[in-house]
Amino acid sequence: MTSIVLNHMDEKLSFKSNKLLILVSLVFTFFLVYSLYYGINEKLLLIILTGFLGLLVSLSSTMIYFLFVATIFLPYNPFLHVSVFFTVFIMLSFLLNSHGYHIDDFQTPLNKAIFIYILSILPSFYNSVDKLVTLGKLFNIVAMLIVMYSISISMRDDKKIASIIYLFLTGVFFNTIYVVYSAISTGNRAFGFSGVFYVDFVGLGSLFLVIIFIYTKGAKKIFSGFLLIFFITGLMLTQTRNAWLSFALSFILLMLYLLKNHKNYSVSPKLLTSFILFMLIVGTVVYFSASNISTSLNDRISGKTQITELTESTASIGENSFITRALIWHTAGNAFLKHPFVGIGIYSFPFSSQYYYTIPKAFYKVYVEGRTPHVTFIAVLAETGIIGFIGFIFLLIVIIKTAFQNLKQLKSRRNIPFSLIINWTFIYMLISMFMTDAWLWGQQLMIIAIFLGLLIAQNKNSILIN
Repeated sequence: MTSIVLNHMDEKLSFKSNKLLILVSLVFTFFLVYSLYYGINEKLLLIILTGFLGLLVSLSSTMIYFLFVATIFLPYNPFLHVSVFFTVFIMLSFLLNSHGYHIDDFQTPLNKAIFIYILSILPSFYNSVDKLVTLGKLFNIVAMLIVMYSISISMRDDKKIASIIYLFLTGVFFNTIYVVYSAISTGNRAFGFSGVFYVDFVGLGSLFLVIIFIYTKGAKKIFSGFLLIFFITGLMLTQTRNAWLSFALSFILLMLYLLKNHKNYSVSPKLLTSFILFMLIVGTVVYFSASNISTSLNDRISGKTQITELTESTASIGENSFITRALIWHTAGNAFLKHPFVGIGIYSFPFSSQYYYTIPKAFYKVYVEGRTPHVTFIAVLAETGIIGFIGFIFLLIVIIKTAFQNLKQLKSRRNIPFSLIINWTFIYMLISMFMTDAWLWGQQLMIIAIFLGLLIAQNKNSILIN
């Protein structure tokens, strides 16, 4: 029998104090955002950051997780995102503050699939044109494992788990304020301080609020409803159709799932039907309201800006996002055909695509060079070949299977809301993977790592959340 992972977490701060720590983490994160945007002496910033993190590592493992979630909202770094690098502090905090864990506690339903996936991508390393860069970027996967295992072992307290999710929603809230302000002041599409990755942050956040709204009552329901409308407004103002589609499909699948299994999840079909109607009204009202804020929103939806007559000039493409992506996919297809079995090297397409393009050089320079394949499954095929693709698909299947097994094993009604949030994260992720490859690296991979940890903990310990 698997032993209990932790006898205790060496927390010297009460939960009430942790609320203050959440506030501190947010203030510190916005200080970093300000510093990155407006400049600060790099040596001074490094000294402040190192001292602050060193103190936190010794004081509170909970605070480290809170701050880790906050770093996800920092602007993207093209090599290793801050949140990926931050996992070093998570590992140190885990080793210093966690006691009583056993090797058996690292046994999870995903271990075999993860091992197979890692084995399947390693052969691609041979074809990388810059093995040192590829090796450095592989720390994304190491970081994912650090977060996944440490959270699955450490985050067993229901209040801590709820705090992690609420902190994520808080980060989305502040970013949405910035998005709305930017859209109003400029009339253009906006993404906030997190950049374009905000579109999936707010998509996930909106999905979480849908679930929270359904299962709360009174003032909490009213508050979550207003927050949901605000998030959908932010999502609309990004003018990102891929994110709209990811949220819409995830929402539809969630409603169909709950309608079919309403008895098991303590929700009435009448309530769900009313809520679907409510969402349709909200979507319509938000669209017309957002159209008055962002002048180009109607063009994005109607596709007027997508009419294109190609010439030899790169300017002829204009803002046609489909053609720019088709140029990337064409180059990725060439890369796959060159190395169909093991690929060109994991994470290597942005710096090796120059060896595989056959489109005019001017178009390559503007629309392909330095970019990723944009679709997860195309990226996996090009970079890790058929072998890596099989390993990746196997891992996805095991994750989704585990998620639905968890839902079937719910023991009480109070398990339902956060169990649905944890599990439906992966439904959103799977849908979104057909439209972006950002889930493979950086802060979005760290989001997946967090919820993989919660998924495993849920599977092993039947976590109860109020």
